Amino acid sequence: PTYPAERLAFMAEDAKAPIILVTAQSADRLAPAAGTTLLRIDGDDAQGGPDTSPGRNVSGSDLAYVIYTSGSTGRPKGVMISHGALNNYLGFVRSTYRLESGSGAPLNTPLAFDATATSLWGPLLCGRTVHLLPEGREEIGELGEILQKQGGFSLVKLTPAHMGALHTLQPGAAHDGAAGALIIGGEALTGGQTAFWRDNAPGIRLINEYGPTEATVGCTIYEVRPETDLGHDVPIGKPIANMRIFILDEALEPTPIGVAGELYIAGAGLARGYLNRPGLTAERFVPNPFGNGERLYRTGDRARWRADGELEYLGRLDQQVKVRGFRIEPGEIEAALLAHPAVSQATVAVRDDSAAGPQLVGYLVPAEGRDLPPAGELKEQLRRTLPDHMIPSLFVTLDGLPLSPNGKVDKKALPAPTGASEPRSYEPPETPQEVELAAMFGELLGIERVGRHDNFFDLGGHSLLATRLAARIRDVLEVSIPLRTVFEAATPAALATRIGELTETLFVISGDQERSRGNLVPLRGGGSSPHAIVMMPTIFGSAGFYRDLVDRIAPGPDVFTCNLPGFLPGEEVLKSMEAIAAHCLATLPLEDYRSFSLVGWSFGGVLGFELARQMAAAAIPVRKVVLIDSLLPLRRGRPSFVEMRLELIQALGPAALDDAEVERIYKVYRANHRALSGYNVAPSPVPIAQIVSQATWDRMQKPGSKSHRLLATPGEFDRIIPGTHTSIFADPQLDALVASLNGLLHPESESRT
Repeated sequence: PTYPAERLAFMAEDAKAPIILVTAQSADRLAPAAGTTLLRIDGDDAQGGPDTSPGRNVSGSDLAYVIYTSGSTGRPKGVMISHGALNNYLGFVRSTYRLESGSGAPLNTPLAFDATATSLWGPLLCGRTVHLLPEGREEIGELGEILQKQGGFSLVKLTPAHMGALHTLQPGAAHDGAAGALIIGGEALTGGQTAFWRDNAPGIRLINEYGPTEATVGCTIYEVRPETDLGHDVPIGKPIANMRIFILDEALEPTPIGVAGELYIAGAGLARGYLNRPGLTAERFVPNPFGNGERLYRTGDRARWRADGELEYLGRLDQQVKVRGFRIEPGEIEAALLAHPAVSQATVAVRDDSAAGPQLVGYLVPAEGRDLPPAGELKEQLRRTLPDHMIPSLFVTLDGLPLSPNGKVDKKALPAPTGASEPRSYEPPETPQEVELAAMFGELLGIERVGRHDNFFDLGGHSLLATRLAARIRDVLEVSIPLRTVFEAATPAALATRIGELTETLFVISGDQERSRGNLVPLRGGGSSPHAIVMMPTIFGSAGFYRDLVDRIAPGPDVFTCNLPGFLPGEEVLKSMEAIAAHCLATLPLEDYRSFSLVGWSFGGVLGFELARQMAAAAIPVRKVVLIDSLLPLRRGRPSFVEMRLELIQALGPAALDDAEVERIYKVYRANHRALSGYNVAPSPVPIAQIVSQATWDRMQKPGSKSHRLLATPGEFDRIIPGTHTSIFADPQLDALVASLNGLLHPESESRT
């Protein structure tokens, strides 16, 4: 529905669909052809139908769908996929991608993208959930958010570019447990893109899936293993069930191992051909010289067999290109550009020679006596017929297109774009923050000078670059902004204003000194109960981030926490869990209460466990210790400063800290990490209850999960709640955490006096 109206009209006319399902919002964008009925699914049209399931009388050879891809003639071409071909692919998906082991999949790619079949029908066939994300520029931000807040998905289907954007938005470790597998396809997968995820999210399977639309989504896969050499592109692997791959030379003879040729596909997943395009069908679907009457699809891709039996993708043989996972025929864009009366010649190329990464660039020669229109006007014209992913980021004006000796456009001789497509009125940045933001724009887009009112997207930015901009803002300005903010406020001046509004509400973790006396920090007081709750501090030495949680705990008991030695200036750190727990015990107002409950997350849960042991030994009543996602490391390691900063951002968001504060927190973090790694768990007489995130629980059940273990043996008081290790403290998962805590603590309404 997000496609231009003209493109939708062409597809409807070409497909001759007798019925088109629409909504009130999309109906006005489609003028039905003769013989076509628009059926509204959100209005009266959907009422009054039969209440029984429709009959099924389709066979494997009947069409399941027609999906339109970019065409070199200037019009998209419809690929006809049968039920048999789709069933073959989905049967493989069910047997290989372990959909039953998770909650389903987010639908984060457009419905017009054939890769969507994996995330849409795969989970539904297994009785799992499909989570619909909004289409558009912000889809990668929405995906990152749902992975953080919910997690536990069976799989996520995405392109290498999206995988890199997720890495930029959040560190890989933050996503470990968010999904059972990443199914990566759409374009070549580099070793560099993959290495980060293999090293930082070892709980997620990484599967490189190759396949053109004409072979029904995917026809080969390669699963990245610990021993996979990632010094070059990841292989595309071996054929899936009932599919065969041939690497042939120009005479349709097999090439030797290691010798490149064209990749041909045969098997149950091949499309019927192209709708209403018999000539093109005959050209691309050819008789198999090695088979009994079956066809081969010639992909136009170069590949070779490796000695280990894996396939290696080597690029394209023709002009077709892929940008951010979308297959694009430059000829279709060129035809749309030539429709403008001011353009006499046009060619389109993919350039990857700037900091912005791969971009579509349009090269234009103006018609005699005419000036080319502004880039914005050209883009608006293209959007009437082309989807967003086919709109060039930049335009370059030339006196003439460079030609090769045979008279064809020599794309290798095209000049590199210099940044903006046209002169702009320049207004310099005014504030220090605008200067920083303008510098980020220039760095990402390869532009030397950016003004305070220059639009990021008009300068050549796109959705994936927007994720990098949001990450740069997080790293440099220490402010975490939603990705949609970049789209809504796309100039340095507007972004600076929005960031200023956000920073007014940031919580500085080293502050709150008015409510802190020494190392004891009251979080809630004024109750009459003789019972108190102690929130154990985090590995950073403070428990300030518990405040939202404490505000929702059932009223009654007072709630305290304490800062650990080293968190406040001038203090030395302690080196063992026993010593740290003894410090906490010394800070508690024991004389004011008859009994205590201890609650701790992650490191804090382990600390609470040890504190409860010491309190029991001193005959101080402890009703219960509640461990929230508390894990023990199974191997020692020295945490890096980068790891600390990433964990700090995940736990608390970007905090406005100066260098001295960051160094002090790192010292506490490193000491506590070392104490945790060296802790020997001894039996405790205090009742233990565990609250475990679904993502952590799933990870602990997997064979080979050797980096951590749950502190306590699973028991009758356990609660498993949706979310990941950090997202359980954010809405909507926070509601489940609060409900579990209230159910476990059972505060009694008795008088302290």
